[in-house]
Amino acid sequence: LTEELFHSAKLASVGQLAAGVAHQINNPLSAISGRTQMRLGGAPPDEGFLREQLGKIRADCARIAETVHDLLGFARKQRTVKQAVDVHAVLDGTIDMEAHEALKHKVAVERRYGTGIPLLVARESHLRQLFANLMANAFDAMAGGGTLTITTRARPLGVEIAFADTGAGIRPEDLAHLFEPFFTTKPPGQGTGLGLAVAKRIVELHGGTLDVVTTVGVGTTFTVWLPAGPL
Repeated sequence: LTEELFHSAKLASVGQLAAGVAHQINNPLSAISGRTQMRLGGAPPDEGFLREQLGKIRADCARIAETVHDLLGFARKQRTVKQAVDVHAVLDGTIDMEAHEALKHKVAVERRYGTGIPLLVARESHLRQLFANLMANAFDAMAGGGTLTITTRARPLGVEIAFADTGAGIRPEDLAHLFEPFFTTKPPGQGTGLGLAVAKRIVELHGGTLDVVTTVGVGTTFTVWLPAGPL
């Protein structure tokens, strides 16, 4: 039984990452497809515009390669390579990447960034995935639209990033299972139940914490604390 549980946990771990990065891979693929269709369907572009689009396609391909590399790294338990990261730059990039989803869900995203925020010691691609997962969870919680407020604050030895939505909130009976792999309150076929499990795992890999405060009918706030300091 112990061996079966070990293998189940290992498979679940790989599955968590695979589902979590699927969305991150889909976005650059969609961008590549859109730019290619625009090039094929329009008039011949001038050289400057063509170079610009090819540069963006190359960047999108690099993002896909990086994501796949991270997937292999998680599966093989490789050491997470970290560097100094500007959390606001990563947040801004993720918000831009998720802009279409925010529009589709009729959600306004407000940025309330603090001052004096230190650099994080993290893997940038992991942070993008973490923030994207928390944003996607917030969008799903606001079925009729709403506001997602992202706040950053400098804290002792690190940075606090809060994602506060005006959604339905989380029922007490669901709260205890929130970060369990494959747990979801969505109807069958509408959710894998892996987004928050992946988010928590990324936070833990970076030596941080992920907390949640929720009120049914009012909204939910997920607060991430991540360490800052020398590499």
